[in-house]
Amino acid sequence: MKVLAVATALVLSVSAPSPSADAARDAVLCSDLNAATDRRFDACNGVIADAALSPEIKFEAYLRRAAIYFMEKGDFDHAIADAGEAIKLKPADPRGHAARGGFQAAYNQFDKAIADLTEAIRLEPGLVGAYAQRAYAYVQTGDTDKAIADYTEVLRLQPGDANTYYDRGGAFEKKGDYDKARADFEQAIKLQRDYAGEFPDTCFGTNEKGERGLKNWPACEDN
Repeated sequence: MKVLAVATALVLSVSAPSPSADAARDAVLCSDLNAATDRRFDACNGVIADAALSPEIKFEAYLRRAAIYFMEKGDFDHAIADAGEAIKLKPADPRGHAARGGFQAAYNQFDKAIADLTEAIRLEPGLVGAYAQRAYAYVQTGDTDKAIADYTEVLRLQPGDANTYYDRGGAFEKKGDYDKARADFEQAIKLQRDYAGEFPDTCFGTNEKGERGLKNWPACEDN
């Protein structure tokens, strides 16, 4: 497994003092997404507490533990704190800023999220997830033009993503640009039919070629 190989390489790269066998095992287990949550969590704790391990290894452990706090324990405060510790260890690594920005966006701290995600993008301009998260934060703060620009960049980097077409359509809708919103919604439906269920049947119609689409949208929303 790739994550195991990466973690093992990190452990082997440590100079002095040498990590114990337990520390090396913890570093691998902390990054093993197939392991049980409690085992990964305990392993990450062990890595973070071990003074013999390098900042690079601790950085990975803080990010892994932050993800556990956020995704599996619902502990926002500790997730944010761990991401912050990771940033202190490697401020030039975009993943720390991207992680903390994503957590902040999920908990409606949009201004802070935008700041962290912007820094992540500055450090790595091709970071697709950071653009998507920042676009969401911009939508929530009412800055639809910046959101649309970020969603457009996601589609440039990751063409054909149905979720992004749908989300950008929503941003166009908020802006009142219904023609562009309809085009994005229809593209999302073409790429992922499940999105058709987001609209009432009265929104759909056929054109002169017999092609079915959102021909009655947005007027249908008032019915």
